[in-house]
Amino acid sequence: MNPETARKYILLEHSGELPAGKRRRLHRYLETSEEARAFRQNLHALTQAARETPQPAVSEFVLNRIREEGRQACAGARPGPAVRGSPDAPLHWRPALVYASILALAVSGWLVLTRPSREEFVVPAETPRSAGILEWDDPFEEQLGDLVDQLASIGTDETAPDAELDAIAAELLALEGSAI
Repeated sequence: MNPETARKYILLEHSGELPAGKRRRLHRYLETSEEARAFRQNLHALTQAARETPQPAVSEFVLNRIREEGRQACAGARPGPAVRGSPDAPLHWRPALVYASILALAVSGWLVLTRPSREEFVVPAETPRSAGILEWDDPFEEQLGDLVDQLASIGTDETAPDAELDAIAAELLALEGSAI
């Protein structure tokens, strides 16, 4: 046993808190260590001197006041309500607020970190074309070309009837309406 442990054991023995097994171990150590025996004797002498010191005289008024305060403390009487903001004010809502703010920060951070950024959008791959050239299969161009040719042939012929021009114009309007 080292001297520091022996001092702790001596203090615990003096207060009556040392278990029996450790007490036996301490007594064996005290037989061999002069320093530990001296510490134990000094502790006993100091305790005895404190017990023999006369107590100072206390007035009856102070004793009554102490007894009254003790009764109030035992009865659970408390002074008036704590003023808001004072150190005695109840603060049982503050830990909940701290935990809620930590949770809000953690969730918002998680959302920011797991959200896909704008640069990560996947662009679909281009599909290969069969002939390399996209063919236009809408008859609009053909019909428009035919009407332009008919107008050109009628425009050069001054003897063309107006009914034929009206028919071409109606066809052109119908074609234009279908293309829109």
